[in-house]
Amino acid sequence: MNLDADRLRFYVEIATKRPTFSEFAKDYDFVNGAAKGGDPMSHQEFLDLVTPKELRHTGGLVLSW
Repeated sequence: MNLDADRLRFYVEIATKRPTFSEFAKDYDFVNGAAKGGDPMSHQEFLDLVTPKELRHTGGLVLSW
């Protein structure tokens, strides 16, 4: 590593314990889900909603002659 003497350096010390998975997910219901009123839409559902049908394709080349 090349450290120049004229460059500003920052040092950080993190003084806390890493949360466990149970602490991180304490309010999540793994059986019924955390979303109230139904699940949010998927990424594909969002893309279908905002992309016109004529412009949808799978990413391959679309050639029409």
